[in-house]
Amino acid sequence: MTNLDLMLAAILAQAIGIAFLGNAVLLSRPRRAVEEFFGARVRVETLKVCQEHEVRKIHSLSGFAFLSLGFGLQFAGFLLPPLAAGSPTWLLGALAGLLALLSVAVALWGTRLARRALKRHLRDFFQRNAWPFEQHISLTKEIGGLFAISGSREDAIEDYVSRVRRALGLPPDVLRPAVRREPRAVPTPVRSSAVGF
Repeated sequence: MTNLDLMLAAILAQAIGIAFLGNAVLLSRPRRAVEEFFGARVRVETLKVCQEHEVRKIHSLSGFAFLSLGFGLQFAGFLLPPLAAGSPTWLLGALAGLLALLSVAVALWGTRLARRALKRHLRDFFQRNAWPFEQHISLTKEIGGLFAISGSREDAIEDYVSRVRRALGLPPDVLRPAVRREPRAVPTPVRSSAVGF
């Protein structure tokens, strides 16, 4: 005889897992992947794509975890005898409540974890690659917002960029003096002669 409480809780856990996996699939955009692969994608100055990727990864892992939990509960439902004959008991209510709380916690924790992972990846990237923060000020402000760097209208761009660089663990950007070049003579075009050149 199977334990109906565990079987129903297993179905609930599997449904939650499928919901997480479905959300991860819906967050992916195949058209964007094809455009990026073939280089036809116009660059968008926002971190939203990176954040979506991190959230999608966490939702996929969470979905597989809930599916595995559901299969485990299903096996336990076959192995353990029912607590009481007839309709589902308090165990189903307790397991359903626990699964609901766990799914909400995973959803909230996943967003936070994705944000922390994105910050780690940004630090890693900028420590290995030089990037002109001043030329992409809107993206620099978005990076600053991710690291809780506030800016005001009185701030100079250089000051704000310096704080962002510090948050990323980068050395301050030293302004190099402009290289003075000697003026060059402009070549004069060759004139056509009277002979018909």
